[in-house]
Amino acid sequence: MLMKVKDRIFVALLFLCLVPILLVSLVNYHAAEEALFEQYAANITEHLQQLDDRQTTLEAFGEWSRQVDNPVSPTLVMIFSKEKVLLYPRNTSTLKWIIRDQDYASLLQLVHESGGKEVLLYSTSAGDMYLFSHISPYTGSTYVELLPVKEIENDLDPLKEVLFIVTILVILFAAIVAHQVARWFDRPIRSLIEATEALQQGDFTIRVEKHGMAEIAHLEDKFNQMASQLQVLIQRERKYMQAGLEQIVRSFYLAVEMKDPYTAGHSERVTEYALIIYDHLIEKGDFSRDDLRFAGLMHDIGKVAIPDRVLLKEGKLTDEEYELIKLHASIGANIVNQIESLSHVSPGVRHHHERWDGRGYPDGLSGERIPLMGRILAVADTFDAMTSTRSYRQAMTLEEAHAEILRCSGTQFDPAIVYAFHRAFSSGACHVHMQRVHQRKGEEAVAARG
Repeated sequence: MLMKVKDRIFVALLFLCLVPILLVSLVNYHAAEEALFEQYAANITEHLQQLDDRQTTLEAFGEWSRQVDNPVSPTLVMIFSKEKVLLYPRNTSTLKWIIRDQDYASLLQLVHESGGKEVLLYSTSAGDMYLFSHISPYTGSTYVELLPVKEIENDLDPLKEVLFIVTILVILFAAIVAHQVARWFDRPIRSLIEATEALQQGDFTIRVEKHGMAEIAHLEDKFNQMASQLQVLIQRERKYMQAGLEQIVRSFYLAVEMKDPYTAGHSERVTEYALIIYDHLIEKGDFSRDDLRFAGLMHDIGKVAIPDRVLLKEGKLTDEEYELIKLHASIGANIVNQIESLSHVSPGVRHHHERWDGRGYPDGLSGERIPLMGRILAVADTFDAMTSTRSYRQAMTLEEAHAEILRCSGTQFDPAIVYAFHRAFSSGACHVHMQRVHQRKGEEAVAARG
């Protein structure tokens, strides 16, 4: 499993901090241990010298031994040059193990073989002990005091606890510092990673903020340059793609209008009405305004496959002819579905003749089973058809068509779409659009006469 850069930096920094911390703690502990031992040694040596001084001033060993009280050492042993020994223990248990285990003989042997060393390590059945010896310069007697190793260790226990707590606190502090430093190192790298992911998702406007480190700042400059170049290229490609789509769509709906002159401008008007309704919708759906525009322009392209005798017939259609006309919705959807970049708008083309009550075509869908795009185009298509003059009827006024749309709410049309249409109509948006249409037709007529 790969580690993140921040985690690697954190581990490295923490390791670099822990090594000296542990070494310092270890050195401090040994230094404290040595200092404590030296203090014990100095006190015991001084004590033995004092005993030597007192011994030389006494006339008899018996009188001296009665005056000595409250000794400091755990076990006091006085060994004379004639191998006479006086045990003066702090407690009787020490005396018992020396006599019982016959450590006396080995103690004498150790002192004789020490060669005058002042401190020796002496092992007994009760545990290891330090043996401190002092040879009297006056009488030649040897003064020995035993100090259990455990006594020093017991005195070191509080120091161990303090050192342990301090070490843990220092390690925690080092971890916090290492984490913050790792975050400081990781911030520009994380920024680059996030920007790269955003770029991968298609956000070519993303840029990274420059940071203080020269190498990272150089990398960030290069990333921003790359992102800018990609943005220019993508915008250019999108522009070319959009222009290509516009040409494809325009070619399709112009082919229909050239075949059926009565529908000239119909696709554009339906598209405009659909966009006006879309702008007044409360819930927009999961498609864009451009998607609706393309669907509106191509909603009748299936009519190119309808025979002229049916499509251009001025009288009433027979049932058979009407069934042929109804095929244009599914044919148009199949055509649009073949264009990869436009296939997602084919549901709008297929279902713009469905009814809210399920009596429409080609699939007889009802309610919200009809795609939202198809429901919008159904209202827009019907409104333009009612306000356009045909060979077999005169156009309705905008108000009459508006009233008819309202009347068919809940049967032919989605009530929510009708409500959005009503809001748009009441705002005058439809009237403004019709004025533009009439103005454009007048300009085209003047241009044709010229």
